[in-house]
Amino acid sequence: MKMQVVKNILIVDDDEDILNLLEISLSNPKFNVDKARNGEEALQKSREKKYDLVLLDLMMPKMDGVETCRIMNKHSDTPIFILSAKQEKESRTESLNVSGYITKPFDPGELFARISKHFQN
Repeated sequence: MKMQVVKNILIVDDDEDILNLLEISLSNPKFNVDKARNGEEALQKSREKKYDLVLLDLMMPKMDGVETCRIMNKHSDTPIFILSAKQEKESRTESLNVSGYITKPFDPGELFARISKHFQN
């Protein structure tokens, strides 16, 4: 019998509605979802727990997603998917080590499929 490995996912967004939508969309026995409302909270959580994937908004108070991503990349190799309302990838995100780029608004089913596919690779 094959044992199911639960993947830890951290969602980072200052919009409570987005956080809740993502948490509901990713509700699945395969995923354990934690939430952070800003970059500082995300960094703290990532020091306390090992994550298999981070979904990271770019536009946040206290510390934006670009700076949060840069710091996370220095301290771990956790894959990061950028969440952004901007339709085109910003030039300031080009140098970031990210595994994916998801534009808002997004289809929850498509997001779930992309994350599931990511873990199959």
